[in-house]
Amino acid sequence: MTKIKISSQSEGSPSNGNDFVERRRASLERYLKRTAQHPVLVLDPDFREFLESDVELPKATSTSALSSAGVMRLFNKVGETVNKITYKMDETDPWFEDRLTHIEALETQLRKLHANVEAMVAYRKELSHLTNGVSRSAAMLSACEDHNSLSMALSHLADTEEKVEALHLEQANTDFFILCELLKDYLGLLGSVRDAFHERTKLFQHWQHSQQMLAKKREAKAKMELTNRSDKVDQAGAEVIEWEAKVERGQENFDKISKMIKMEVERFEKCRIHDFKMMFIKYLENHLNHQAQVVKIKNFVKIVMANRNIDERFRKPRRTKGTPLFVQRNYYAAGIIAFGGLSWFLFELLPGTKKLKKSQLEGKFDTPPEIQTRFLEAQLSSTKAGYLQLISRLKAREEAREDELYRDETKPQPWYSKFFTQPEV
Repeated sequence: MTKIKISSQSEGSPSNGNDFVERRRASLERYLKRTAQHPVLVLDPDFREFLESDVELPKATSTSALSSAGVMRLFNKVGETVNKITYKMDETDPWFEDRLTHIEALETQLRKLHANVEAMVAYRKELSHLTNGVSRSAAMLSACEDHNSLSMALSHLADTEEKVEALHLEQANTDFFILCELLKDYLGLLGSVRDAFHERTKLFQHWQHSQQMLAKKREAKAKMELTNRSDKVDQAGAEVIEWEAKVERGQENFDKISKMIKMEVERFEKCRIHDFKMMFIKYLENHLNHQAQVVKIKNFVKIVMANRNIDERFRKPRRTKGTPLFVQRNYYAAGIIAFGGLSWFLFELLPGTKKLKKSQLEGKFDTPPEIQTRFLEAQLSSTKAGYLQLISRLKAREEAREDELYRDETKPQPWYSKFFTQPEV
């Protein structure tokens, strides 16, 4: 087993490279599972070594199309193709004729189905791309629309189309990886089955060639015996014995490959029916799941829009651009703004306005401190906590007044103060 170069991919698109790697990984996984299910190939030492090996595979040699080995393979393929077209085997077993006809018809139908599925995958991807465009356009319209209800509806439409776009892309991937890839695998397997039938035909051709050569050698030996050429009779007898052995080996190989092809084709048909059954069940389950999600998304949008309880028939649009009403409304709004600005300007020029501004700057309209204190005491007395705070403030004020009187009494009085004070009675 060696490591070969599969094909060249464009480096400009990383998504295509990731898809290619994913397709090759899935194909290798299906091949290994199919090989592991075969009772003979699962015991093959090369297969077991490939599964258990931890080292890197060596690079393959002579894989280039212009190498000598590539040219030889091309000539051998051309020769086999010409041999398939020119040689017609006289089939003695009707089972092989029926199976070969069935396989050719099945391959034709599967090839048509594979082409249609590939077209469906391409259409679904294109539908996903177009749905993404619809979602973006609806989002842009929602951002530009002044109508609240219509803007909300467009926003819900954009979200819905975005979710539907993801579902379409997921459905396209499901169609490709579940349906399309399996059809492609079985097209290759049917080609291998036809190659196995052609190998049987080649063995039959070799067997017939050996019989013809054996007949010629016997005729040559009989001629030598009739002409009394005893010196070459022994050599001719040895050649006859050799070709008789080749004929026996050819017949044995032909019978063996016929028996093996019957067994393998029967097993192939059972595996094909099982694989197609499981594939269609899985594909239908995924398809129904995607459709249920689409219906769920659309029903959710209907419920959201129905719960708004807005009768749009009685709502006037906020903007009717391009109509006479829209132009008149603009004129009306401009007139209101101009009238308001003119009124403000004239009010500022009045003498009374200037006098009021001057009084305001001088503090004429400010509240006196006594009134502010009364307002504060009234606010504090409205609650219990405020009442207690008011009592404490009154006590503090009374204490401050008594201290001030005490300081005035203890202060030394001038000699003339007795003429101005009244005697205590």
